[in-house]
Amino acid sequence: MIDSFCNKIGSIGKLIGVTLLIVITFSSKFHAQVYLQVVDSLKQVLANTEDEISAAILESEICARLNYSNPTEARERCKKAVAVLERKAHPYLGDALFNLATCEQSLGNAEDYLKNIKKATGLKDNSTDVTANLYATWGTYYFGTDSMDHYYEKYFRYTWDNELFAHYPNSYAQMGLVYAIKGDLESADSLWEIGISHCTRGEFDANQSSMLYNLSVSGLQSAKYDRVIKNATHGLDLADKNKDITNQIGFLNILGKVSLFNRDTSQATSYWIEAAQIIDDENLNQPPTGDIIHELALYHLHGQRPEEAKKYADKLLKMGLASKDKADQARASMILALMAKDGGFKDQALSLVNSAMKDTAHIATPQVHMNLLVNAADVLDHFDQKSHALKLISEIESYLDKNYMLKIHKYALELKYKILRDLNKPHKALIALEKYKHVSDEFKDKTNSDRLHENKVRFDTERKELKLKNKEIELQLTKVENGRRQNLFLFGILGLIALFTIIFLIRSWRFSRSKSKMQSQFTHDLIKSQEMERRSLARELHDGVGQSLILLKNQLAADNEKARFVGQTLEEIRSVSRGLHPFVLEKLGLTAAIEYLVNESDERSDVFFDTEIDPVDDIIPKEKHVHIYRIIQEAITNLIKYAETPSAQIAASSDSPITFKVIDFGKGFDFINSIQSNQSLGMKTMMERAAIINAELTFSKNHPSGTIVELICRDDE
Repeated sequence: MIDSFCNKIGSIGKLIGVTLLIVITFSSKFHAQVYLQVVDSLKQVLANTEDEISAAILESEICARLNYSNPTEARERCKKAVAVLERKAHPYLGDALFNLATCEQSLGNAEDYLKNIKKATGLKDNSTDVTANLYATWGTYYFGTDSMDHYYEKYFRYTWDNELFAHYPNSYAQMGLVYAIKGDLESADSLWEIGISHCTRGEFDANQSSMLYNLSVSGLQSAKYDRVIKNATHGLDLADKNKDITNQIGFLNILGKVSLFNRDTSQATSYWIEAAQIIDDENLNQPPTGDIIHELALYHLHGQRPEEAKKYADKLLKMGLASKDKADQARASMILALMAKDGGFKDQALSLVNSAMKDTAHIATPQVHMNLLVNAADVLDHFDQKSHALKLISEIESYLDKNYMLKIHKYALELKYKILRDLNKPHKALIALEKYKHVSDEFKDKTNSDRLHENKVRFDTERKELKLKNKEIELQLTKVENGRRQNLFLFGILGLIALFTIIFLIRSWRFSRSKSKMQSQFTHDLIKSQEMERRSLARELHDGVGQSLILLKNQLAADNEKARFVGQTLEEIRSVSRGLHPFVLEKLGLTAAIEYLVNESDERSDVFFDTEIDPVDDIIPKEKHVHIYRIIQEAITNLIKYAETPSAQIAASSDSPITFKVIDFGKGFDFINSIQSNQSLGMKTMMERAAIINAELTFSKNHPSGTIVELICRDDE
């Protein structure tokens, strides 16, 4: 299905589609490491569960996570769970069927995968989460057809209509893909950028990496290299953080290519060598490792280092044979053919060209295909097989008339001009030369826009200077009789310039203020949304899982060891629930919540806390309580983690203005550098919360050592 689809949509859709499939396929390694830790905990709970339905639900949840590391075991567990839930006609059956379908997909059982997806889709009482997953799954299944657009659009709308925050990043990723395939890269880029803004938690790292990769590939296509560098660098940082090897290699490859386009060969080589080292260390043999080895082989070939070039070409050929990747095999053969051409070995070079070109029909990526054709034409021309070379160039032109690959098109036309000139066909050679100049100029417009803009500014300046000189001559000739008119004209010009300058400054100031307000409002809405999501999740943990564990603990009262284990698990869940949302804040108020937070921090750390907290519940509006609580909570968390302080003071003064202080006696820190650092998300969130409640938050040094965090709440204006 993918191959036939790629033949229809052209180079941009193909490249983006293949890219997305690579990212989705290899991001599962990262998920496997995370989910294995959860599976062990769920298995322990399952061992103590006697209720048949509860056990079946737990089995299904284990399968959803175990599928990344052991899909065979996951499938068998899920089949048992489906049988129980189907017999009981339980509403969770849709979730279990979806998990079973995912296992079948991992094992390559397409028929069973489709059967279970259809069965799950036919159920009437599916949860909103399962329904959303089914829409996304059908979209992926119909990849490259009109049905894909239909299901991805339904997935996007359903996600937003039901406020399924966990699906927002993926829904934007898929809708961006829909527009990219249609050729609307501008809309696709906008959707991916919005999707990235919704990746606010670590669980969305895979979605974020995928969208950053797609933005980088899109930027390479449209020669927006500054944006490519920004997105690829961000993606590489994310891959490094998560130790996501495949994305590390992919982003290093993109950075290498953009460095090469910017004529920084040294930097490009540095990126590719780093990626090649990862490939060797991990013994990898899947995309995009072939791209890295190919680029290094070309680098050494153009640098007149044939031994190094052959080493990488042989490695690429070996990888292609092992993975049955026709593109890698063809690219390796072509590099060896170029080496044979440089050495003057005609028969060997032509044989390698034939070997490289025989499987080009099976190469899905058009850019690889076109590069092979250009190189083959170059070799054929070198050995006087010019008519054959022209046929290959015609094939390239036929394809590029409908698709956008400026760099390849430029090289093909340059070679065509050279061949026609050598064949003594001046008229056709002149036409090829004119087309080459046109494409070359367009390529320069894309890759050197800044330089061209600078030249344009210089040209405009010189032209204006010349006009001014001519005007001065005319003014000197007519100075006596037109003196008054000249002065009036100059004053008018100055007045207009002053007027336009004032208008420009006012508009710039208004725009800056409007932009600042929009950014501030977005941050405020984001924090509010996070609080709502935390509250909802905390309630689900407390009212759902917590109550089930209490019931289980009561049932296991006779078994002290099991009851103790369930009790510990219950306490951990309660602790997580309290961390997500402090229910004591709603029940007892801000003052009691702060005292409870301090007492809890005192118990779980080695820091001695001293408190002087006045009652402030009736003085401060209730809607500000949660922000004040979060600011104090972050300050206490930071001093426990980083301050290395033996003691701390927490104070709240009810005198006007109402003031909260968190004081430690530890090693202190550099406030300005911390705020400017990308790692200071906690401190920036504290500042944003203070702005929301119209309060002033300051950080100062405590003498002789330590830090004072002070929050001053002003009266509402």
